[in-house]
Amino acid sequence: MGWNSRIFYGQKFGVSEVISTIMLNYIMLELQNFLLNGPLKDPASQNTQSPRVFEGARLPLLFANITRQNLNFGFIIANFLTIGIFFFFKYFKKRI
Repeated sequence: MGWNSRIFYGQKFGVSEVISTIMLNYIMLELQNFLLNGPLKDPASQNTQSPRVFEGARLPLLFANITRQNLNFGFIIANFLTIGIFFFFKYFKKRI
């Protein structure tokens, strides 16, 4: 969200990308703190954390009994999306 706007500021106003990235990092940090201490805060906890995800909304774990790791199905989804985006940009180039 905020990191894409650094390109806008660089092209529109001539602002350095390094400086705008550093400044936008602080803005995003404060936005995250606001959300975790405000609307997304878990009312049952005194710590700064969001509520737990419902059990029915969680992705299934992969090889949980064998490896004892919390690797879920999102790993496979991310890999397929990465490969798909690679082929999309490889074969659907914009020709000028």
